[in-house]
Amino acid sequence: QQPAPDPDDTALFDAEYRRQLFRWAADRVRDEFRPTTWQAFWRTGVEDESPKAVAADLGLSLGALYVARSRVMARLRQVIEELEKP
Repeated sequence: QQPAPDPDDTALFDAEYRRQLFRWAADRVRDEFRPTTWQAFWRTGVEDESPKAVAADLGLSLGALYVARSRVMARLRQVIEELEKP
């Protein structure tokens, strides 16, 4: 007989799994993008910097920054989904 899983432990495990999966996917796809595109994603999506400030710093329009960030996120999703296929 086993004790019921602790919901807090399960949530912690799931969160750590997702973090590690993200790190793996990010390392795998980073070189597929120009440095500016990657920085637009990383600084606004991971480091939580202001999109307006990052766009100005990278010499992008705000719209171009959002497109760049979206392209990276789509590729990350694709790589993760491929890994998690049964």
